[in-house]
Order: sequence, then C-alpha cells, then structure tokens
Amino acid sequence: MKIGFIVSLILIVSIAFSQTSLSGIVNTYYGVSNVNNASATLTVNSTTGLATGDLLLLIQMKGANIDLSASVDYGNIDAYNGAGNYELVEICDIDGNDLVLKGRLLNSYDATGSVQLISFPDFNAITIDGKIMAQNWNGTTGGVVFMRAQTSITFNDSIDVSSQGFRGGAYQVSPFDCSFLFTIDAYEYESSSGLGAMKGEGISQYTLNDGGRGALANGGGGGNDHNSGGGGGANVASGGMGGINDEPSTFNCRGDFPGEGGKALVTGTNRIFLGGGGGSGHCNSTFNNKAGNGGGLVILMANEIIGNGHRIVANGEDGLRGFGDGGSGGGAGGSVVLYADNYSSTLNIEANGGNGGNGNGSYLDDMGNVFNSASFRCFGPGGGGGGGLVWFKGGSTPSGINIANTGGISGVVSNTQETSCAGSPLGAAPGNGGGVQFNAAVLSSNKLNKVCEYNPQLDIGNDTIICYAQNLLLTAQLSGIYEWSTGETTQSILVTNGGEYWVKVEINGWLICDTIIISNNGLNVDLGPDQNICGEQVVTLDAGPGAISYLWSTSEITQSIEVVQGGTYSIETDDGNCINADEIVIIECVENLFIPNTITPNSDGENDFWIIEGLEKYPGNSVIIMNRNGSEVFKKTDYDNSWNGESLPSTTYYYVVELNDGISFFKGTITIIRQQ
Repeated sequence: MKIGFIVSLILIVSIAFSQTSLSGIVNTYYGVSNVNNASATLTVNSTTGLATGDLLLLIQMKGANIDLSASVDYGNIDAYNGAGNYELVEICDIDGNDLVLKGRLLNSYDATGSVQLISFPDFNAITIDGKIMAQNWNGTTGGVVFMRAQTSITFNDSIDVSSQGFRGGAYQVSPFDCSFLFTIDAYEYESSSGLGAMKGEGISQYTLNDGGRGALANGGGGGNDHNSGGGGGANVASGGMGGINDEPSTFNCRGDFPGEGGKALVTGTNRIFLGGGGGSGHCNSTFNNKAGNGGGLVILMANEIIGNGHRIVANGEDGLRGFGDGGSGGGAGGSVVLYADNYSSTLNIEANGGNGGNGNGSYLDDMGNVFNSASFRCFGPGGGGGGGLVWFKGGSTPSGINIANTGGISGVVSNTQETSCAGSPLGAAPGNGGGVQFNAAVLSSNKLNKVCEYNPQLDIGNDTIICYAQNLLLTAQLSGIYEWSTGETTQSILVTNGGEYWVKVEINGWLICDTIIISNNGLNVDLGPDQNICGEQVVTLDAGPGAISYLWSTSEITQSIEVVQGGTYSIETDDGNCINADEIVIIECVENLFIPNTITPNSDGENDFWIIEGLEKYPGNSVIIMNRNGSEVFKKTDYDNSWNGESLPSTTYYYVVELNDGISFFKGTITIIRQQ
C-alpha cells in the first residue's frame, strides 16, 4: 500500500522484528466530491499517491439535519443521515479522479456532508518514535489519525490531535457598539450583521446565518448583542452555556442572550465524531477572542497496544478571553477508538473539553498596551466544552488504561472594578463529562464489484458460463466464518441460476472476500406451466427453435408435439453447447362428476346417502364438510359415498371436494332434510 507523507514519516524496518517506526503526520487526506453508494464509486479531489489495491478509511464528517425553529429546540438533531459513518474500503480501479471500490459500501454516504478518504499506515508492527498528529481539520479534510498493525502498536511517544477537530467560532468585530433599543434574542443571525457572534462548527452544515446563540448541533452558539459569552462545543456530552454581559449602564447595553452549549451526540455502532467547536463571544473591540477548536479523532487497530506510560491526547481547545469583549466557548474533547484485544503497560488517554474564556475588562490601545477603564463592566464569560469519547473493542476498560475526559470549566468575569460580578461566571456553565463505550466496530466492506478481480487469498473461481440445467459447486478454500450472497453459511454452496455470487470469510476479525459472475448458456427450454386438457381437445407442446436435436418422452424428435390425454411430458434439446430439459404435466378435465346438494337420510332407501357420481375415477380425492361456523363435521380421503349426515341436525352445510390432481376442487352447499 502507498502512504502519503505530509510532515515527516520515518520508516525504519527491522528485519528481525518487522517494526516500522512512525512520527509526524502519517495519514493523507482526500476530499470526496461525489459518492455513488449503489455502484461503490467515489470522486476525489486528487489521486496522487493512490493505487489499485490500497485499503483506506472512508468517513463522513457532517451532514446531520437539525431543528432550525426559533425556540429552545434550535440545534436539536432531527436526523444524523450519514454523519459519523465510517468503514474500510479497497480501491479496485482508478479512472481519472474516480475510484471504483472493491468492497460495496455497508453504510450510506452523502458527499455534501464533508466525506473524506484517508490513507493510513498498515504494517505488521508499528512503533511511535516521535509525536504523531493529524492534519488540522479545514472544513473538508483532516482531523483524524488512523493506524493499523497486524501485531502491535508500541508507544515511545504520544499521539496528539488536540484542537484538530471541528473549528471554533471565528473572531469577528461587531459594527455596532450597542443595540440597546432592540432585543437581540434570535437563535441565528448573519454573522456580518454584528448581532450574533460566530457559531462553532459541528456535524450540521452552516446555514447562511452563521452567527447567533443557537447551537449548530454539537457546535456551540455565539453570543448575541453586546459582549455576551459563547457556548462550549459538544461531543457525546453537551457543552456549557455562555454567560451574559451584565452592564448597568443608562442605555442598558447588555448581552442577555449568550451562546447555547453544543448538543450531545449519540455515536451508535457505526458513528464516530470530532469534538464540536466552541461558539465565539460577542466582540465590539479589536482583539482576537476566537473560540476553541474541538479535539480530533484517533482510531488504532492492532492485536496489542503497548502504552509504555505515554499518551493519546484529543483535548478540546480553550476559548480565548475577551479584551473588553465577551469570552469564547471551549472546544469539546475529541474521540479515541482502540480496536485491540490486548494491552501492555500504561496508556493515558485524554479527551477533555476546553475551558471557556474569561469576560475580561481590559482594553488595548492602538500600541497594544493593556489598560483597564471598565470600572463598571461585567463582560460575559464563555462556556466550557463537553468531554470526549473513549471507545474500546472489548466489553470493559482494559487494565492499565487511564482516562481523563472531563468537561471544561467556564470562564469568569476578570479585570473588572465591579465587585458584584468579579470572579462570577454570570450564567456561564462548564461542559459535561465525556463517556466511555464498549464493543467498538471498524467495518470492512464485504461485497465485490463486478469489475474487480478475485482476491488471490480466496478464489471461488473465474467468471464462467453454465447450461440452464447445470449445477455448479462453489467452495471457499479458507477456513473461517462464511457468509454467502445467498445467505448460506456453509463452506460450499450449489448454484443453478446465473448471477453474481460473493463469499465473505472472517478469520480472526479480518474479512477476506471474493466474487464470481455466472452466466447461463444455451437454450432456455420452457414448456410453460402445467395445464388442463378437456374432451377432444388437442394441446400443442413447443420446445422452441434453435436446437440441433429434440427428444420427447413420447420418443418424438420434432420441435413440437400434440397431446390428447393427460400425463407428464418431458423434452431434452441439444443446441451444440448444452443439453437442456423441461417437463410439463397435462391434467385431464373432470367429466361426469355430479355433486348433489340435498340428502334425506330417513332410511327409506332413497337419497339416504351423499353420492358423488364419478368421484371414484379420482383416487386420493379429499372431501371436507363444515357447519356454518366453519368447524369440520366430516373429513375423508378417498370418499366412498357413505356419508349420511349421521346424527347432524337438519340444516345446510358447506363442502370442499378436491380431486388430488393439483388443480381441480369444488365448493358448494349440502342440505340435510330429515323427512318424517
């Protein structure tokens, strides 16, 4: 496999131990502009460094639908769609910027939701000998570290994706110093209006109104109006609310509607997310108060992870303080997925939320000198980011793993001469603590496209042609857990019809797949469905043109024959390539069958029994008689005309007579009349 290099990737291969040493940015990231889920094809921004056979990580970063109502429900997630879906895919073919994947997609993806394709180190054993990080998330790609080793990943340094997740709300100076004549309480504003600071980034795409206090899914909301604080970002735990700007001025220049904290996410079996960005504090001065970025995503796959006391760090970034402005929200902690069976030594994992920035009463002059003239100012602090997610393959936290994924603390009012608010959060809240989940899954596609060659490790045969009447045995040579496209789970299956057949073999958690396309050849001889023949009727049976020779069960050798009586008729044809066959059953119509509708069982020797004339010609017949409630009162196979109603009351009953020919049956009524 080819691996892209961005900063530094040092490869030191030990022949004795097959150890590969890594540091720097070890992944390459490809933006995906189109996904055809049905045909498993992708369009990428570049194919540099990619080759047929490469195994890559496909992951969708955004795409959720959120509630956009002007209410407290703003930002609630209505549908995740493809956001957070991920799986391993293999390149089968490259055509320009289009990639044909060998594995058909298990999840659904939408390229409008920021889908990316990531190449990754895939070696026998990996040692981390210098700090590993991701490319910073840029709105399209980055933010993820993914590595796989067949045996072990050994830590001699750290993995750090702190602040490399969803971006915090950007610093933007409001064109209005104070909007004291209006209530600025909307959940979204166009950011350039200055009425609402920038929202933090989350799993829902930005609307045109990218400012305001409403949370963008797990991204924190921006502070509204005058110097209110931004909300903290979220991951699996919600972010903290921003604080108000409490300014006791004559004109009531207050920011009473700070940014809402980001909404907590549900990961599920197949979903994983970056930490949400914090919302920016409202600003009318000239100094940077950008909100904190969320933490990135780390996925490690190996049989064993050897920690050696080192760290995986996916912390959210702290929101910046305001210089005479509202403080910004902290970014949420990121996500760490450890797909391993064994752990050695100590490994420390951090996915803490970033702290909210202070509402700072200091100002800067044009020379950059700091001074404080805010004797009565109480600027709104930022909320803390929520804690991140740690997700293990097994059902419990492994021994030797230490986890810190607390929520970030809120900011407070600082550098003010107003003692009533000094050191107060003014409603700003910390982020909630993160979570730990178990039974993580890293999915790998299991069906193969038609254009792909078979996997050399698993060969169920080349594409082939069989006759319509022929069977073909398909066998998977490898031992493991089998799954066929037919639903069968045996090592071998017998197929008759043409079509595409695939098998997936799971061996120690690794999936190996192959496919075969079978086509039918020769004449598809079809005599049609079974049919009736009545009286002097003649039925023509036609095997169709194109054969070299024909042989009927009647010994006739013509393309068609005429039959005048019931029976089973068969044909074999030879078209020079295949011997094909079919058969048909001809059933003679029922003749001279008389079913009376009345009996008078009074022992006078006349009409005492229910006599069905002609029924004796149909051995194996069945007679059922039911009362008006549908309950059986009589049932007999090979009816012998001996039923007289026995002691049943005089009334009308229902009958069903079947002739055992697979076609003929009769329904009607029979009335018992007992004459005195």
